[in-house]
Amino acid sequence: MDLPHVERFGDVDTSPVSSSQSLYERMEAVEENMKVLQKRFWQEPLEPIWQYRGKYYLGKTDDVEDKDQVTPFFLANFVNASDPAVYKRKIYIDLGIKDFNSSLCWIMQNYPVKFDAIHGFECASDLSDIAALSGQIDACVRGTAADLKQGYTPEGVKDILHIYYNYIGTDENPATQPPTRGLSQVMKDLNIEKDDYVVVKMDVEEMEYVLLDKIIADGTYKLIDEMFVEIHYKHPEMDKFGWQTFHKSRNDAQALFTKARDVGMFIHPWP
Repeated sequence: MDLPHVERFGDVDTSPVSSSQSLYERMEAVEENMKVLQKRFWQEPLEPIWQYRGKYYLGKTDDVEDKDQVTPFFLANFVNASDPAVYKRKIYIDLGIKDFNSSLCWIMQNYPVKFDAIHGFECASDLSDIAALSGQIDACVRGTAADLKQGYTPEGVKDILHIYYNYIGTDENPATQPPTRGLSQVMKDLNIEKDDYVVVKMDVEEMEYVLLDKIIADGTYKLIDEMFVEIHYKHPEMDKFGWQTFHKSRNDAQALFTKARDVGMFIHPWP
């Protein structure tokens, strides 16, 4: 049985301060707690009762994948992600792109940042030939918000876009077809650093549970400024979308989002 919506407030550290900590260390811990609390005020409430798709289940849209529900809560709405004094590079990583227009194009047209590098991963088909996507890139950028608001050009996108034919998993496994890349290793290989502004979208067909557990355990999550996750689970209301094959419950989904937010991740459900 699914429980009512319950969401904890955040991972504020209320443990006693060790006498061995310096004043600087204590002040640093307080500052970190305040950042977590501030992020929680910026994030949307989790709504499992609406399958994390409030607009669709409340009849405000006919599109179950309507992404407008996340746009008011972009982190870049609250911080100046384009400030070079704060962020060295702006990087978007898309795990499970399906096709160019599914999320890559949408992000360029809607996310209020011009990314310096865009990396996409897909296992169902090989989309790594960027030249073959030329027509789709032109249609996505020319005369749209990607061009008029964010400043992308078709040629510029072709220079910064990299698509890889890989599975994404917790660990490297070259024996699979296509080869599996470990998410934490991918972040290392891309030379992601703390002063980069990194946005990640994840749609990996129920692998999100082990992937998030892994990056939380090994600390990789600290390199990610914002994450969007399509969370998969078994529920009667989602059967019409083929979700009856999944094994996790909606309670599991809520627990995963709560765990991620509790460690300070700025994370949203992706419809």
